[in-house]
Amino acid sequence: MPPDWAASGTQLVIPQFDISFGDTMCEDASMNNEKLLGGQRPFRTAEPLSQPKFISINGEEVVDVKKGAYSMEARQPECLRYSFRFCVDFPNGAKRNDVELPAEKVFFTSICWIKDETLMEAVREKQGELQKELDETKQKLDRMKEKSKGFLKQTLMMRPSILLGEKRSLLERKLRELEVLYPLRSDMVIDGPNNLVFAKEGYMSVKRLRGILGREEYHWIGKFTIKNFLVTE
Repeated sequence: MPPDWAASGTQLVIPQFDISFGDTMCEDASMNNEKLLGGQRPFRTAEPLSQPKFISINGEEVVDVKKGAYSMEARQPECLRYSFRFCVDFPNGAKRNDVELPAEKVFFTSICWIKDETLMEAVREKQGELQKELDETKQKLDRMKEKSKGFLKQTLMMRPSILLGEKRSLLERKLRELEVLYPLRSDMVIDGPNNLVFAKEGYMSVKRLRGILGREEYHWIGKFTIKNFLVTE
């Protein structure tokens, strides 16, 4: 984004608003051509059910939100992990001081998983094994440091210490990968409809075209939070 964007440190917080993610196919050609939403076209319609409001120096302001599209596509099928992406139109944008929500489409990207307790039990068991091995490795490193006082001992312990340090880094990386690939942290996910669980937070971005050929780029402008799901018949 431009270097002077939000230079004052002001935040533009868009309050909660509701969106319906139904089965109706999107008929908007421009929405169905949005590459960020994925390749399984046509997409389905994302329909705003309310309009967010916030207070500025001008008083209460209503942010106009128009319908868009959404998609869910498998990213790591073996993990039952899907992308969850949607786009809605803010035809009038919103502005507070030097922070401006563009008058254009805004993209929201997050992830979700299909619930499978059998799979999650196996993943949690693997997580426990890795954590146990990591704790043991850290204890070995601590004991080695206590014993390696003096130049000669430090020299003798150098290679074993390096190998243990590399093992610790590898185990830490594997644990981080598990947390990314699976919904292991209950404080960071929320139950959704249709036997799905969603990441609570996602990212908001806008599209820009660069170069003579108009190459598409997406610029991060903030985060969004999923508060709850209302399932209707």
